[in-house]
Amino acid sequence: MTKGRLLTLWLAIAILGYIFASQDWYTLSMSPNGDSVKLATYDGLTAYPNLSPILMLNFAAVLTVAFVGSLGRKITTIMLASANVATIIWMTSRISAKDISGLAKQVEQMTGIAAAHGVKDLTVDAQIAPTLFLAAMAALIGMSALVLAMERKWPKRQSRTERTSTSSKVSEPKDAIGIWDSQRR
Repeated sequence: MTKGRLLTLWLAIAILGYIFASQDWYTLSMSPNGDSVKLATYDGLTAYPNLSPILMLNFAAVLTVAFVGSLGRKITTIMLASANVATIIWMTSRISAKDISGLAKQVEQMTGIAAAHGVKDLTVDAQIAPTLFLAAMAALIGMSALVLAMERKWPKRQSRTERTSTSSKVSEPKDAIGIWDSQRR
């Protein structure tokens, strides 16, 4: 796979991850008097504000890999893959527990009950978007592995060791009129 196609695919998967992170992840509802009342829906970026920097880091890594040399590509890709693995591990535990602790202030404003006092009858329903987000993050890790495997085959950048002169030397005139004219300049 060529460098351009691989980087374009990597960028497309990162955009897909951002799209899934901005979709509705959780629906909160309560049953105060036996009637189910839908309070609100929250996207992943609201529930977990640290997702946005991780996704921006993926975009920055794609740009970095596009312009740096082989060693820089390897270092950037390994660091990004490590960050994405840590994000998947952390997010899997949060999503499986339906942890909405980041939304405590919003829940308090909606219900009028502080989270410390315990909100009763609050139901948290997870949507499909968190699972799709985790799949996109796994695909980003796969792209990192593919970049590490394929980057050796990418064409090397030509290093410029000498700077070429843009001005040309004027040859010395040999006849008397040419010498006379060259002294007047």
